[in-house]
Amino acid sequence: MFDDLSRDKLSDLLLSLENNSKFISLRDMNKSISIDKLSTAEKIELMEKLWSDLSASADYSPPAWHGEELARRKNAVKEGKATYTNWEQAKKEIRDELK
Repeated sequence: MFDDLSRDKLSDLLLSLENNSKFISLRDMNKSISIDKLSTAEKIELMEKLWSDLSASADYSPPAWHGEELARRKNAVKEGKATYTNWEQAKKEIRDELK
């Protein structure tokens, strides 16, 4: 589906998603990129933008297992088996590891 989209077009798409702009529609695009040509960091960034857009949708409901996993993790922190990390710091650490 994304085989011919240039990295510039992908950057525009990411920027539009980041700015919560809805002017780019994937269905209307005649061009595409190959996901396997993106770096891991680019894939993660795209996934974050798509997830942010999806989760903001009024018709989205997380699956039941998400709540179960959150409860499991909260319990692990309570028992001292895990700690929380600020999300921005966690993303920075992941990106630094991928460089």
